[in-house]
Amino acid sequence: RARPEQETTTVRSGSNAIRFEGSGWLDLSLPVAASSTTVTVYAQYDASYTGTLPTLQVLNIPGVADQSDVQTGGSGSWEELTATFTPTSAGIARIRLLSSDTSASGECLFDDLTVT
Repeated sequence: RARPEQETTTVRSGSNAIRFEGSGWLDLSLPVAASSTTVTVYAQYDASYTGTLPTLQVLNIPGVADQSDVQTGGSGSWEELTATFTPTSAGIARIRLLSSDTSASGECLFDDLTVT
């Protein structure tokens, strides 16, 4: 599995993004309260990428089923992925940024992760 690497050339905003070459994922811990929470991230992939498109997953949400959003647009374009949920209690959820590239040479990028 690929590890995420810092990307400074292809970014949506700012000066850094996360890049995968091939398949891999990055898990982030998210403290949550028992209130509506929205997680958004922008994703992009290149023309060499094959397989399930870049995915945002929110897992282990207290009292709520896992949430996910998969990119649907074409290669080379940033697309916003979103998951909205309301935990039943305070706790820790897991955000997963997932590249499922089966070519081993496709690039997947994530940028501008926000939680509101």
